[in-house]
Amino acid sequence: TGYRETTRLEPTTTRKTVENYIDDNKHEIAGTTIETTDKLEQFTDWTDKASIDNMNNITGRKLQKFKTWKQGTVAKVTLKNHLSTLRQFIEFCEDTNTVPTGVGRKIRLPTMQLGEDVNDTFLMAKEADQILDYCEKYEYATLRHTVFHILWHTGMRSGALRGLDVSDFDSHNGLLSI
Repeated sequence: TGYRETTRLEPTTTRKTVENYIDDNKHEIAGTTIETTDKLEQFTDWTDKASIDNMNNITGRKLQKFKTWKQGTVAKVTLKNHLSTLRQFIEFCEDTNTVPTGVGRKIRLPTMQLGEDVNDTFLMAKEADQILDYCEKYEYATLRHTVFHILWHTGMRSGALRGLDVSDFDSHNGLLSI
């Protein structure tokens, strides 16, 4: 009759599974490794608080509890992004026999209305000057100082900034080419 695959789940902690996921996907998530790690760290913290010490015990209901917990702390678009990352992670867990098959499909992403994912908050020049003054005094040449300086003075999007290469900088003339 029909073929039915039986898989035995392999017990592992959330933290170890996240490490495996990051290691396995380094080439695919290279530009967003830190963001992905941060998002999944929040899930790891939640599993610790919920006393879930084995990924085999993750269910749709538990994922819904995580979503509810997360929902109260972030904007809808941020929640959607975090849950999308979590869904990819859970699908990896399914493929590696860490969670039951089909659990990833149970993560329901929030629906967004047109324009709801747009942040229309503006940074005023006076505020930007205060931030730059602070960075120049207390965080000179740090990543945060450099990123803010470039974003403020060029008006480029953060995605474009992440795409810059050393070859995009003309050190003789102090110019960025984008």
